[in-house]
Amino acid sequence: MANASLAMIEEYITNLGKFNAIGMDIGTKDPSVTMQESDNVLTSYKIPHKFETYKGTHVSRIGERLETKVLPFFSNSLSFASKPH
Repeated sequence: MANASLAMIEEYITNLGKFNAIGMDIGTKDPSVTMQESDNVLTSYKIPHKFETYKGTHVSRIGERLETKVLPFFSNSLSFASKPH
């Protein structure tokens, strides 16, 4: 079950290519390798994305990472411009 998202990547690869931004990270001591494999698949399909590893487990320094990585990623990647009526 942990690799379910990995199994679905190729099924939805066309839609993933339409995203404005994809970001993923994984702790170096995280027992799951799904994110690294997902990075490899997205790279092989030339889908733009950001992937990084950080020292720790799945939840290490989560508050710090939310503040310094996740929120800035959303701020830089999402557009909140109003649509014309």
